[in-house]
Amino acid sequence: MTEIRTNRLILRPFRESDYDDLYEFLSQLRDDEFEGCPGITYENGAPIWKDTFVYAILESDVRKASEG
Repeated sequence: MTEIRTNRLILRPFRESDYDDLYEFLSQLRDDEFEGCPGITYENGAPIWKDTFVYAILESDVRKASEG
């Protein structure tokens, strides 16, 4: 998979190092019927991301650097 960059965003393959941020996001949504993951823990959520999340979307530092 390739990485796609724009002035504002980066779309790239999901990495194992992204899991902490993903868990933080999903655990805040545990009461949300559509996006949340009821009952998610750090341990039981880890195997799920490998089968579900293919891409990570990040805010690009390119825009920040060009504005500074």
